Amino acid sequence: MRKSVILLSLFLFFTSVIFSKDKMKYGLSFPYINDVFYSQYRFKSSLKMGEDTFPEKKILDLNECVKLAIYNNLDLRISRLDIRKSIADYFGSQSIFEPFIDNKSYYKRNVTPSPSVFQGVGSSKTKETYYSSSFFKKFSPGTTLNFTFETKKLETNNIFFLINPAYNTTLSLTVTQPLLKGFGSSVNREMIDISLNNIKISKEMYKNKVENIIFEVSSQFEDILIAQKRVELLKRRVNLAKRTLYDVKNQVKAGVRPLVDKKKAEAEFYRQEENLLDAENNLTDLKAKFLTVLFSVSDTEKYVNYFKLEDKKIKLGLYDFNRAKQLAYQNRGDLKSSLYQVKNSKIDFNVKKKNLKPQLDLTLGYLQYGLKGKIPDLSNFPFHINPDTQQILEENYSGGVYDSISNAFDGKYNGILVQLDFKIPLGNKDAKAKAISAQIDYQKKLYELKKVKQQINLELRNIFRDIIKTKKEIEVTKKEVEAAKGELDGEELKFKYKVSTLRDLIDAQNKFIEAKFNYFSAKKEYVKDVLNLHKITSDLHKEFGVKFSKYE
Repeated sequence: MRKSVILLSLFLFFTSVIFSKDKMKYGLSFPYINDVFYSQYRFKSSLKMGEDTFPEKKILDLNECVKLAIYNNLDLRISRLDIRKSIADYFGSQSIFEPFIDNKSYYKRNVTPSPSVFQGVGSSKTKETYYSSSFFKKFSPGTTLNFTFETKKLETNNIFFLINPAYNTTLSLTVTQPLLKGFGSSVNREMIDISLNNIKISKEMYKNKVENIIFEVSSQFEDILIAQKRVELLKRRVNLAKRTLYDVKNQVKAGVRPLVDKKKAEAEFYRQEENLLDAENNLTDLKAKFLTVLFSVSDTEKYVNYFKLEDKKIKLGLYDFNRAKQLAYQNRGDLKSSLYQVKNSKIDFNVKKKNLKPQLDLTLGYLQYGLKGKIPDLSNFPFHINPDTQQILEENYSGGVYDSISNAFDGKYNGILVQLDFKIPLGNKDAKAKAISAQIDYQKKLYELKKVKQQINLELRNIFRDIIKTKKEIEVTKKEVEAAKGELDGEELKFKYKVSTLRDLIDAQNKFIEAKFNYFSAKKEYVKDVLNLHKITSDLHKEFGVKFSKYE
């Protein structure tokens, strides 16, 4: 009895220690999936779709637009679901190391013809009641542990049974360890490691989409500001054309100007009104497209007149090429997800290589038995039996099912098992084909990783070239504004004293308006280029204060 208690205690201690280690290392303490339902962004904003929520025009800055887009964008919502799904897959992958208890019971009654004199004449009747309970647990090295308790009641009409009914109890503890194929933590934890990397891939892809959404919103925001500036300048141009038309009419009426100048001034006025209408339509289209990004709905055109964007100065830092490259390699979601895919392919390739080995399993077992039951009157046996046998049987084997279980735990009747299973596949074509396929996939992932790095370098070279170009464009357009302003002042003075023609004045006005628009556009293009640089280095979300939860 003492041996059994010690053995069972060691077994329970061994199981609890290893299983708790498994839990700690492989994330059964990982946040539950339901918690991820609440990991989405919860930006509070007074801006909602509907005319009743727009009693006045809303002035939106870029930060609020970014938050609205991140909260409402459908692609990001799908990506959050992908993260939740990868977490669910991770939990499911851990089931390979979960212990389970297998219970089995049955009742069987047989009546069979009796061909032997030792089974009685006529027919043999047996009743069998069986129950077993097994505890099974697999560990990361591939070790499987099985503790089984089983008891059976056998009752028969065979008069030669010395114990009838008999209660047989067996306790067994077996440990099986693969020595070649299936050996090692890397093999048995393959799906856990891969699913854990898949969570990281989902998170990195989500962050990458956030960067893209922020850049898309920022870029469209700057485009709308340019369009708004265009409308503003064209309104000024219409006012200038209107004022010029008014002056020309008075001069024609006074006989100072010919009638053809009046016609030219009217044509210019109508042409500028048409240009303004086109610019306003373009602004409406840009706003409708922008609202689709912010709210992920299609019917936005009727709300475009209810908001205006506020042009606030954006403070964005600049990096040199080497620093930008370093940040991109550290932060880029597509690069990091590609790296995790390489790791997954390498894990799969290593497992497939190990599966080329033959299967050699070592099984060690220890068993204890118990037997009790009812002892029949041996005096009725058809042949002589030693008179002491009745007493010996009753002293050692008389009892019920609980006595049989207690007898098994005594350890008086026991056995050991040592078993080797050796299986050699001839040809092993399936395993070889899978190993070759895994090696090819691994090589492809390495090339894809290299391709992503090449793309990052190309994007950085292009954006730095664009930044230098837009900087020069700002300087040039600024000087053009100054020159156009001086030319316009001179033409207005000449026109006042009838030294220049109406066409010269109109050209000077158009040139000045166009120069101001080009200067404004150049500054906005520079902002877009800097935004693009931060998108490439994948730190754009930091510039807008966007933080990711531990689930994202």
